[in-house]
Amino acid sequence: AKAAPYVWPVWKQGRPEYHIVDLQSYIDEGFNLNTLIYSAIMYKVRAISATKLRAYKGDPEKPEILMPSHPLAKLVARPNPSQSFLEYQQLQCVYFNLSGNSFGLLDRPKRGGLPEAIYPLSPLRVYVIPGKKNELIGFLYVPEGKSHENGTPILPEDMMHVKLPNPGDAMEGMGYGLSPLSPMARSANVDNDVTDFLKKFFESGTMMNTYITFDVPMEEGVLAQSRERFMEIYGGYENWMKPAALDSGGKIQKFGYNFDEMGFEAIDERNESRILGPFGVPPILIGSRIGLMRSTYSNYEEARRACWEDTLVPEIRLYEADYQYYLQSDDGGFVAFDLSDVPALRKDMPALVEAAYKLWQMGEPRDSAYAIVGLEPVSNIPSGQISFVPLNAIPYDIGAEEAENTNVGAVEAEEDTEDRSKTKNLPVIAEKKSLSPEAKVAHWKANDRTATSWEPKFREAAVKAFEHDKRELLAMLNKGKRIALEQKATIDWLIFGEEWLRYLLAESGQAWRATFLPMIKGLIKDRGEQLATAFGMQFDVQNLFARDWFNNYTLKFATDIGETTKTDISKVLNQAQQEGWSVPTMQKNLTTLFDQYMHGNLTPDDFEWFEERMPAYRTEMIARTETLRASNAGSNQIYKDWGSEKKEWLSTRDNRTRPDHAEADGQVVGINE
Repeated sequence: AKAAPYVWPVWKQGRPEYHIVDLQSYIDEGFNLNTLIYSAIMYKVRAISATKLRAYKGDPEKPEILMPSHPLAKLVARPNPSQSFLEYQQLQCVYFNLSGNSFGLLDRPKRGGLPEAIYPLSPLRVYVIPGKKNELIGFLYVPEGKSHENGTPILPEDMMHVKLPNPGDAMEGMGYGLSPLSPMARSANVDNDVTDFLKKFFESGTMMNTYITFDVPMEEGVLAQSRERFMEIYGGYENWMKPAALDSGGKIQKFGYNFDEMGFEAIDERNESRILGPFGVPPILIGSRIGLMRSTYSNYEEARRACWEDTLVPEIRLYEADYQYYLQSDDGGFVAFDLSDVPALRKDMPALVEAAYKLWQMGEPRDSAYAIVGLEPVSNIPSGQISFVPLNAIPYDIGAEEAENTNVGAVEAEEDTEDRSKTKNLPVIAEKKSLSPEAKVAHWKANDRTATSWEPKFREAAVKAFEHDKRELLAMLNKGKRIALEQKATIDWLIFGEEWLRYLLAESGQAWRATFLPMIKGLIKDRGEQLATAFGMQFDVQNLFARDWFNNYTLKFATDIGETTKTDISKVLNQAQQEGWSVPTMQKNLTTLFDQYMHGNLTPDDFEWFEERMPAYRTEMIARTETLRASNAGSNQIYKDWGSEKKEWLSTRDNRTRPDHAEADGQVVGINE
């Protein structure tokens, strides 16, 4: 290969290159004094602490971690006796962001061998030395207090030099990198000057920023004495609130600006954006004014991820390239950064699983679907390379004659074969062989599991609704008691009961629907997702709930429940009228009735007062009945949306199944029956 065409001027050859920035000033006035510069750099320093440089062997695409006892693994764990890798990399990060350069000295036992140690060198003390033509002679390290003549020369192969691009580099990329502080230096100076001004102002400025005039001539000594006296009384922030008092003829006139007039907010925002921009750190991540004003905590995660993807990962790759070039063992060991512990770069596992699942539903083998989205299979299964398709899907080019020989689709659903003649250009997707008995058992068990899983929530909702009814009825009773006391009359329970019954027919049903609506929607959504997975179909849950069937279902939902309550309450009222109950007796017995509804922990002795048979424990029955009703109602509507005209009854076949339901098992009826 031809040599590079670079030629350096004779007067530069063999001489250390001057630094292109005053790094000491950047350290003193930037890192040490400016909070924005310090915060941005230290954010990077802390962020990279989540990364690790590891030693590997084998295929770089699927590497194996070297044992901790391996020399390369030891080196990256502790580059030198006084520093861990984290300490080493953090210091290099500070050097890199202040000067645009970082230098790592390789201490080798022999030329070309694996280093025994790596030492970070301050860019303040390292100089680049150009050669005669297209090369570097090396570097010169000048310890503090030494002259260039007493510096230590270092060969190029013994120095790792990571740098930022510098378009003005006279050595065509072999010289110094450009510091991020160079383009922001003036904005940083303005920011420092504003801080200095505020400090000085708080130390000795007056709040009024005024001058004093008198309408009579005054001698210089008197004027000086007046100024000193005024500063003594009103100077400094401790004295801003003192009222001013002047002798006859004295006037105070404003000539300065207050903080609002100075426009510090605009200056701060301008400085922050210009200082943080070159560092590539979003303002919200360091809590700067402009970041907090124009961002919300909800997009903090997006800003953090963007900082990693756009700034930190590219900077880490610069180091990784040099590390991989200089740090190689004779047995093929190499190094690479491990970013798996970086929270901002972790994969969105739920989204990837969902994507893999959709691919699998479309017929992609499981292992292939995982590989496409970048997931590792959690286990090896024999069917990992086998494609699966939904029960209702067949190839597009299968003719109608072949489809006519198949049986009806899913367990509860059946398509009308006559409608196939109307869709000449569409594939026949609805007809398949019936499910096996085993598949049907699995299907009704899945339905039962879904309904049963919602029973605790339905029980809680029933208790809440019964408690609401009890309190409303007791409130009406207390109101009736007050009216009776005012009228000095006894309560006619049959007349009073009309108000209770009106409540149970109207407001009670609305309260029950409002309480159960979230549970009904959640159960139907779960059931719909289960059916969609089983049969490979899609359903729009929001559209499902917006239909007339759902409104009609919820309107009728509490009818049976309210009727049972109304019947029991009517019996209680009749007995109260006959026996002439007092209000406290009614309160006690009504509370007992609802406690039995809600908890079912009472005994027949607790209902000796009741002429009818002991009321049932209704909460459990409501939960069991309404979960199945909601599940079946939602399933039925989903089947209708899919075009099914028939369904097959499948009982749950457990000890809670009613005889008439068991007899209906296996019957095929119309979808609306």
